[in-house]
Amino acid sequence: MISALGVAVATIAATGSSIVATLTTGCVWAQISLNPDDLAGVAAPSSPVTIEPTVVSYGDFLLHGLPSDTLRMFVVADVAAGLTTLTCALTIALLCVAVLRRQGTWTAFTRATAVLGLMLAFGGTATQWLEKQAFDTASAAVVRQSDTWTEPGLVSGMSSAPLAVGLALIVLALCLRTAARLASDSEGLV
Repeated sequence: MISALGVAVATIAATGSSIVATLTTGCVWAQISLNPDDLAGVAAPSSPVTIEPTVVSYGDFLLHGLPSDTLRMFVVADVAAGLTTLTCALTIALLCVAVLRRQGTWTAFTRATAVLGLMLAFGGTATQWLEKQAFDTASAAVVRQSDTWTEPGLVSGMSSAPLAVGLALIVLALCLRTAARLASDSEGLV
């Protein structure tokens, strides 16, 4: 419970700090998609290392002077990430309180697992998508693009882990619900 509350407090502080920094300084770290042709001369000629760019390559850059609508996209992505993390942490903290009060019932575990699954699946995916939209908008504002280079696809640069873990937790919640029904049906039978 203490760890979950610590995560909640740290999330609020980090999200607030990030939003204030973005709005006051106008600077953001962004993952910019790059034209592979622009990466051809990145390695020093004397370097034994060769660089083979992929179809879409990325670089992390500190950007200054982006338009205010692009900065707002970064703020919205930060808020979505913060709310997702905060909701998960508070759900775990409330479940811990229920267990400590000896009110940890099948229903409490099922609901908490379902909330965590939904938040990870949808909140995590939505957060990544919002962040990707902000990155792509920043990329379009910054990078000179040739006629042959195309923007990355809808899900490129996004991890499927939050969706997979969230769906697994939703399935677990359904299993817990079934187990709770079986437990209540068998209660009192000898």
